[in-house]
Amino acid sequence: MSTTKRKPRRRFGQVFRRPQGRGWLARFPDPSGGRTASGRPKVITRSVASKAEGDKLLKEVRQAILRGSFAPKPEAPTCDVTVLEAIDGHLAAMEGQGKSRSTMQLYEYSKKPLKKQGLGHKRVVDVTVSDVEKYLGWRCTNVWRTTCRPGETPKAVRVKGGRASTSTVARDRELLSVAFNRLVRLGQLAENVVAKVPKPKRRKRKRVVLSKDEVARLIDCCGKHLRSVVLTLAYTGARKGEVLGLRWRDVCLATGTIALFRSKTGSADAIPLNPALAAELKQLRAARPNAQPSDHVFLSRLGRPYKTIRTGFLSAVRRAGLEGRGVTPHVLRHCFACHFLSGGAAITDLQGLLGHASLATTQIYAKMIDKRTRASVEAMRF
Repeated sequence: MSTTKRKPRRRFGQVFRRPQGRGWLARFPDPSGGRTASGRPKVITRSVASKAEGDKLLKEVRQAILRGSFAPKPEAPTCDVTVLEAIDGHLAAMEGQGKSRSTMQLYEYSKKPLKKQGLGHKRVVDVTVSDVEKYLGWRCTNVWRTTCRPGETPKAVRVKGGRASTSTVARDRELLSVAFNRLVRLGQLAENVVAKVPKPKRRKRKRVVLSKDEVARLIDCCGKHLRSVVLTLAYTGARKGEVLGLRWRDVCLATGTIALFRSKTGSADAIPLNPALAAELKQLRAARPNAQPSDHVFLSRLGRPYKTIRTGFLSAVRRAGLEGRGVTPHVLRHCFACHFLSGGAAITDLQGLLGHASLATTQIYAKMIDKRTRASVEAMRF
C-alpha cells in the first residue's frame, strides 16, 4: 500500500470582492484556450451579487466545460455617462454630419426641461422605462417661453398653467431615443429603454393653401427688402432656410436656374427660374454691382443677411387681410405644390422641385387637389 499523499485538486476559478468592497467578481480561465497579446491564458470575469452566487457560477461553468457545452455570455457593457452627456455626444455627431443649425437649436431647447426635471443628470444605465414615462408626463404641463428685453440677455420664463404641444413632447422623446441608440451602436449600452415607451400621437393639422390672388396680395403687401424673399418662396417652393441661405453663386441668370441646398436631406437641386422671379433677381443684382459670388442674395434693410423674417412677414400677412389663418412662410411651399399640380404637372416632377427624398411625402399634395376624387364625390346621387 502506497503512503504517497495525493495532491489536493486545484480549485477552478476564484471569487473575490470588487475593489473598495462594491460587490463580488467571479474569475475563471477561458475554456476556448485563448491567449492575450503577451501569451498568457485569457480569463473571463463576471459580476455576481454574493460569494455564494459566485461559487455556484463557477460550479455550473466547470460542469458545462466537462460536458462540452460551455458558451460564455458576453458581459453587459458599462456606461457611466449621464443622459445630458449622451445628448451632447449625439449633437456633436449631428454637427459633424452637417445637420442644419435650426434642427440643432430645437434639440438644444429640449435639454432645459431634462435638467429641470432631473432625468438629465441620471446615468443612462440607470434609466428605466418608468423614468422616461414619468418625464414625458411631467413635460406635458411644464412649458417655458424665452423673453428678451432690450439690453438684456434672453432668459426662459415658465408659463403658468401652460401645456406643451404633442409635437414638443414627441421631440423630447425622439431626442432621448436617438441619443440612447447611438450608445447602443457604440457598444456602450445594452439596450435602448426609450424605444419601449410609445410615441405620443401627434395631431395632424390641416395644411393651409392660399389662392393665387391671395398669394399675389401677400407679395404686394411685403416691404421693399422682404418682397424678393417672399417672391422666391412662392415661385420655387423652397424652405425658408434654403432661400435665406442663397448666395449669388447659386443663381445663374444666364441659364435661368437656381441651385438649392436641401439641409434637411443633404442634397442639392437645380430648378428652373420663373420669368417673374428671374426679372426680380436681375433687378436685385443690378442694384448691387459689387456683390461677390459668395455674398448672400437677400439682405435686410440694415444690409445684413437675414436671420429671420418673422416680424416683417407677419406684418405683411396682417396688411393682406390673411391674419388668423395660420399663414407662415412655409405655407408658400404648400401653395407652390398645389398650384403646380393643379396645372396638370406630374407628381414626380414636383418631387424633384421640392427635394423630397420619398415620393410618399409628395403624394400628400396630390390628395389635396385630386380632381377625379372631387368629381366622383360631387357626381354621387342617392
